Amino acid sequence: MGPTVSVITISRNNLDGLRRTRASVEQQSCSSLEHVVIDGGSSDGTRGWLEGEAHVRWTSEADRGRYDAMNKGAARASGELLWFLHAGDLFASKDSVARVVSDWLERHWKWAYGCARLLDETGAVVGISAPIPYRRRLVEIGMVRVPHQAACFDRQFFAQLGGYDTEFGLAADQLFMLKAARASTPAIIPEFLCDFDNCGAGTARSPYRHYRDAARARRILDPGATSASVAAQALVGGVLATFEAVKSAVGRRLRD
Repeated sequence: MGPTVSVITISRNNLDGLRRTRASVEQQSCSSLEHVVIDGGSSDGTRGWLEGEAHVRWTSEADRGRYDAMNKGAARASGELLWFLHAGDLFASKDSVARVVSDWLERHWKWAYGCARLLDETGAVVGISAPIPYRRRLVEIGMVRVPHQAACFDRQFFAQLGGYDTEFGLAADQLFMLKAARASTPAIIPEFLCDFDNCGAGTARSPYRHYRDAARARRILDPGATSASVAAQALVGGVLATFEAVKSAVGRRLRD
């Protein structure tokens, strides 16, 4: 008997996206899953739609932001594994959950991640996120970001780490995964696990902002680090962030 996977979806005034995500969950070949939806008190008919979904565990109420909602979802979940798939995001195939469950049964990891396809507003693939192999140092300086919607966590491990920091801001998922990586190296599942809606606020941020998020995360995780160490990491991260920004700008010019 495999573990139950709790798919946690947060949503606010995105009924169309929530419907797509729900359909993707229903199409999964793995039967040992539950769908937990945390709606932030939407005014677009989401609550009425949820009332008709008999197989969804849900709540609809005001919250203190996305990570407060995600923590609520984790608290309501009953599965051994947690998978956060926001409204508008989809599983990459009907076997995505079954693939992760099979890998967990073989390796019993604390957390794992795979690859994500990045989709624009039309549903077209505009990129991929596949940081394989995992290199923690590159993640910690903000050069590489793990695709959160392609990650899965042991529920007890998630609770031990304290969930998401609701005060950190948009990159609290990356802070959490840095903390997770220091406690247990992630297992890698080298295939596409989700199709990620690339139009949200978090993905529209510049490489420099991601670097600043990583620097803040390091200060939280390493409060006793020497000023020289922090400065050296900041310099490397800044150079790499600038390089990424220039590369992105050149790429846009070439496409135009």
